[in-house]
Amino acid sequence: IETSPAVLVAMAALVTVLGAIVFQLLRWFWFGPREIARRRSIRRQRRGYFALTQGLVSAAAGDASGARRLARRANLLLGEPPLTLLLSAQAAQLEGEDELAKVYFEAMLERPETEFLGLRGLLVQAKKAGEKQKALSLAERAFSLRPRTPWVLTTLLELQTYSGKWSEALSTLHAAKRQKAVDKKTAVFREAGLLLQQARMVSNRGEGQEALKLSEKASNISTNFLPAILFSVEQALMLGQIPRAERMILRAWEHNPHPKLAQYFNEIHSDKDVHTRTK
Repeated sequence: IETSPAVLVAMAALVTVLGAIVFQLLRWFWFGPREIARRRSIRRQRRGYFALTQGLVSAAAGDASGARRLARRANLLLGEPPLTLLLSAQAAQLEGEDELAKVYFEAMLERPETEFLGLRGLLVQAKKAGEKQKALSLAERAFSLRPRTPWVLTTLLELQTYSGKWSEALSTLHAAKRQKAVDKKTAVFREAGLLLQQARMVSNRGEGQEALKLSEKASNISTNFLPAILFSVEQALMLGQIPRAERMILRAWEHNPHPKLAQYFNEIHSDKDVHTRTK
């Protein structure tokens, strides 16, 4: 074939352009449908998450019907992602359908990403219904998932205290103190109270010495906690530790001159006359 350099360059350019067009056509036939489907899916997801966001706003505003409608739309567009279960549960709660909300919360337990939210919803329902033991079980499960979450610690502490689980409550209180879920003053008072309750429990089992040890610890933690002081004096008297009981009375009297302390002091010195005891 004989040709000029100009024609050769033109032919090469034409072949390159035709090759590029053919390549783009083949590429579109191969990737085009998937790209169209991907973009359609992205638009669908955007509409779904917008509906989900608006639904959560409606739930927060107390608009039950709007939240339910947007929850259905989000479910339709997103294929029931985890957060739509939460929105559906909140909408059911707003409409007073607690049993339906419970179904949604229980469904959330099946998904690792929503298990904690489901537990919280069921826990609130159990407390509202007065089901303390069920609430305690749910709080323990929530604690196993998020042991540093403040509301989990305070709720678990409350339920353990209600159930008389003094040792467990003390452990939870210490964890709550570390996470600053309770303030220092409240923590001191609650720790003293839990120790006193534990002392009463072991005293009922006949372990007087251990009960005295626990109640003294409670009174040392909170020096003005009169119930622990009185219990300690009672235990010391029951164990025949008279000098120890008298020291407790004298030490406590400086800050808490309570009539019961005077009564115990008079009982210890009943062999003395009234003037001597008064002095």
